[in-house]
Amino acid sequence: MEWDDVQNASFKGEIAVDSIDTQNKKRDDHLVSADFFNANKNPNITFESKEVKKRFGKLSVIGNLTINGVTKEVKIPVTINGPVTDPWGNEKIGIQGKLTIDRKDYGLTWNKTLDKGGY
Repeated sequence: MEWDDVQNASFKGEIAVDSIDTQNKKRDDHLVSADFFNANKNPNITFESKEVKKRFGKLSVIGNLTINGVTKEVKIPVTINGPVTDPWGNEKIGIQGKLTIDRKDYGLTWNKTLDKGGY
């Protein structure tokens, strides 16, 4: 896949907050409450790209990540997988990226002191 094929690409994604599943119902209910993601007020986590950049042979997607009603610009390093041809003859690519954020930047500040100290 050549750089010219993706330089004008755009990406948009959405995650329903109430779809959180940590395999612990009590924890999941707490995560969607006003203490954390406040799903009643902010039902979705969203990302919308602003640009795709190539620097030193590496691609990054820069865009706005919105969590808990707070929007921050983020830069996500990505790799392109493919292209592959689907069963109907359409050429497809996959984009894979990983990002680490600080939850406090998005107003997710709830903490509780544990019985033996610490958080």
